[in-house]
Amino acid sequence: MTRWCRLEASWKSFCYESFRERSFDVASISIERPGALLSAVVVLVTGCATPSTVGRLGTDLTATRTELGTTRAELSATRGELSATRAELDELRRAQDVAGRELARVERESAALRAKLADVSGALAESRAEVSRLHARLAAVEAPAARNLAAPVPAVKPPDAPAVPGPRVPAPDPPGQTAERAYESALAGFRAQEHGQAVLGFLDFIARFPGHPLVPNAHYWIGEAYYAQHDYRQALAEFQQSERLAPKSPKAADALLKIGLCQRHLRDDGRARQTWRRLVQDFPRSEAAVRARALLQPAAGAAPR
Repeated sequence: MTRWCRLEASWKSFCYESFRERSFDVASISIERPGALLSAVVVLVTGCATPSTVGRLGTDLTATRTELGTTRAELSATRGELSATRAELDELRRAQDVAGRELARVERESAALRAKLADVSGALAESRAEVSRLHARLAAVEAPAARNLAAPVPAVKPPDAPAVPGPRVPAPDPPGQTAERAYESALAGFRAQEHGQAVLGFLDFIARFPGHPLVPNAHYWIGEAYYAQHDYRQALAEFQQSERLAPKSPKAADALLKIGLCQRHLRDDGRARQTWRRLVQDFPRSEAAVRARALLQPAAGAAPR
């Protein structure tokens, strides 16, 4: 065997051992010099190589090893960049989770604030409605008084000198006649649709004659005056007081009918129907009971005035 053939055999053995130990995968490496592979194939097939072939093969192998090292370094750098990117992605995901929880908390607080605002708006609306009702009641009370003040006062002619000297004191009216006259005066004001003046008259009657039998009726007519002004809460209180003071009187049936109407106006249909059923049971032959039965029908519409 010539010296070149021995060198070829040594070179082949070295290449085989190097490839086996390093698990060299030619398909996974981008080789820019395909001549190295071609030379190796020629050597392995022919079994013989010239000195120039061996030199080129050694040069190409060195270049291949260099490229392999460069590729491994680039792969390591790529893996490092990928790890850094994954770490940044994890950080972004954690930040997104924190932002999501914060957004949910802000939305819950916003919903709570909206609910509080709705409650405050409702309370403000009720307050405004109450102020409007108070203004209406005040105007109803003040209007008749203003008209009375604006009316001209007729001139009073001085009385003629009495034929018989000495003062004459008129006899006082009987107490019962005075109470009835005060009651009739207030009732006349109500019939004249002077509801504010009528309320004042009936209140004066109740204050002056608290034990009079007409006091329940006075409360009833005060309730009617408030009902005519659409002040259903105040009217309800007066009708209930009238029925409470005289639960067996004929006026109690009318008071129960009006109590149910006030409750319906105040959107309390359950109590209204309960009141009307009680009216039908306690006063079945009264005119108020007839109206109550009509109101208890399922097809009954809005409460009549």
